[in-house]
Amino acid sequence: MILRKLSFIAITVLSIGSEAKAQGLENKKPIVFIWSESVETGQRTPLGSGFVLGESGDVLTAKHVVEQFVNGERLVVSISTKSAYPVEVDMSDVDCDVTQDFCFIRIPSDVVADHISAFYTLGCYVPKADTPLMAAGFFAGGSTHSGVVTPRGSSIGGLITGGLLPTSIPLEPGMSGGPVFDESLNVIGIVKGGSSQFGHVQPLQRARSSLLNRGIECNADRKPEIKQQVVLEDDFRIGKTGLLAVTDILYFNRFADDDRVTSVLAENRLPYRLMKSNSSEKSNVVTCTKDAPFLGVKSLALDLIYAGVELQAIAPRANQRETNKVSVERYCAYKEAPPLTPDDVLNMTVCPDWQEYLAAQRCSD
Repeated sequence: MILRKLSFIAITVLSIGSEAKAQGLENKKPIVFIWSESVETGQRTPLGSGFVLGESGDVLTAKHVVEQFVNGERLVVSISTKSAYPVEVDMSDVDCDVTQDFCFIRIPSDVVADHISAFYTLGCYVPKADTPLMAAGFFAGGSTHSGVVTPRGSSIGGLITGGLLPTSIPLEPGMSGGPVFDESLNVIGIVKGGSSQFGHVQPLQRARSSLLNRGIECNADRKPEIKQQVVLEDDFRIGKTGLLAVTDILYFNRFADDDRVTSVLAENRLPYRLMKSNSSEKSNVVTCTKDAPFLGVKSLALDLIYAGVELQAIAPRANQRETNKVSVERYCAYKEAPPLTPDDVLNMTVCPDWQEYLAAQRCSD
């Protein structure tokens, strides 16, 4: 069903992110950013996110994202940086569900072939409580070269009014319509809305018939087996064969942590060395050496925060001669610092430099 009669839509397709592109990533992902542009003035308004479903060029997003589009504007869909390879799409290629918050926008298949090389496995099931989840999308703010962000959390319980799944994923304006992944990187829903404290997800289960009508497979009522691993920014899988698989990880055991740290390490299948600690206080930092994979460090920090560990810093290792090492412990120098938020972690790009005055204040372990 077409929402309203409009002249045309412009679609923009890009790779997955400026940082990823700079690193030479070849496996381009189908995350999209959706915005409107005034035909008369060229002024742009951010609307939301979405993702390309397959080679046919179907883009899935939220209906409320497209509903913001008005006459006198064109709709632009971008992958990775918000602003390249614009493609005009006739409104006959826009189809929104009458009763659900889903909308399909079709872009040319040759555009997909040129710019996207991997697609996601879809899961039409509702995750159980406490299932780890990750959303992907774009912030409405920032420059036109801003890349995909991937905040994470977990499902809180069963479906609520409107068939929505409540989660602890911290969201920002601009992420509505973006994909939500389970721990196996199956897309199980799209972002409905939320805040920096929580997020509501529209399960794909509610769009299963529409997907099947388009020839798109979506396993129902169960967690599907993943056929082809698609890693998003390499920051969701951090253990076993992931970014921290060969990093030396230390945990200075503290009873005050109530097994939160060991549970996170175990869930991520991260091998670690358990160290003795004389401190009765809770862990408050993740430390790293300069050569440790920092995306993995950030992912570990996010998992700890979501598990209830009140981190106050990502800090450098005290021993600067160490290499490829990460630890979870307590640094007294940060005991007065405010708790880290997921946004704080996501905005970090490198392990911080060591400062001598902090070394003198390190807790005794």
